[in-house]
Amino acid sequence: MKKLILTILFTLVLSGGAFAEKINLLCTEKTTNTALSFTINTDDKTVSTQGSNYDPYLYSNGVFTFMMRDNKDDYLYRLNRNTGVLLVKAWEKNEEEYNKMTAELYFKMLAEGKTVEDPNALLDVLSYIVEKFDQKENYTSVILNCEKSEPKF
Repeated sequence: MKKLILTILFTLVLSGGAFAEKINLLCTEKTTNTALSFTINTDDKTVSTQGSNYDPYLYSNGVFTFMMRDNKDDYLYRLNRNTGVLLVKAWEKNEEEYNKMTAELYFKMLAEGKTVEDPNALLDVLSYIVEKFDQKENYTSVILNCEKSEPKF
């Protein structure tokens, strides 16, 4: 009986912090009152904005970093979980430059013996792209303040 109680107690203690979290955020820019909503799924390490498809994110030192593209621009997002500040950098989309960067990444992965089937390949790709975009200039930036919100659906 003692072993059973200890086993149950031990299981409860170990499983207490192991849960996934979906973080719903509403981010607003003060001057224009522009609002963006984000859902961060910590279980599969993805983020969605305004109900879009989920994209992978990097997480380091309390900062979520992710990229998104649309027909016109490329966006780099940095969300500081501790302060709630979201920095968005935008560049005019340049498909030729993006294809060149993708080719460089492909050759870099080949040289390291990695393939897209590797478990961390997606995060490696995202890290490389973020690093390249961090070096780019001529961007527009916006700072938004984020607060947790309740999901609408």
